[in-house]
Amino acid sequence: MTVNSSAASDDLEKGAGVAVKEVTKELEEVAIVDPWKAMLVNRFMDAFNVVSALVYIGMSAHIGKITNSLRRAGLTFLCLLPVMIVTTFVLHDMRKRSVRLYATKKSVGGSDSDLSAKLLASEK
Repeated sequence: MTVNSSAASDDLEKGAGVAVKEVTKELEEVAIVDPWKAMLVNRFMDAFNVVSALVYIGMSAHIGKITNSLRRAGLTFLCLLPVMIVTTFVLHDMRKRSVRLYATKKSVGGSDSDLSAKLLASEK
């Protein structure tokens, strides 16, 4: 039983093309309509990121100041470290979602809710 290698490679290329189209469709960003709002959201999120970093630095310094042993301070910092890392990643995702929410064009309904398209179709 022989397999036609060109047919198999064509099927593979078609499958890869479909997969690439799906990935690019998912990664496609919505066009930013209002760059001023996008800049404002980015500045606010930068400020929030700096404040959260200062809070964690302050907590770590306070823990180091009030504890008597270095081991206890290290364990407390290791317990605090995952919270700091997760907060950083959540802030990055929240920045993307905020820009997408506030600075992009939103469609209220689908294409079916366009009144002018319905009126033009009814005139024909």
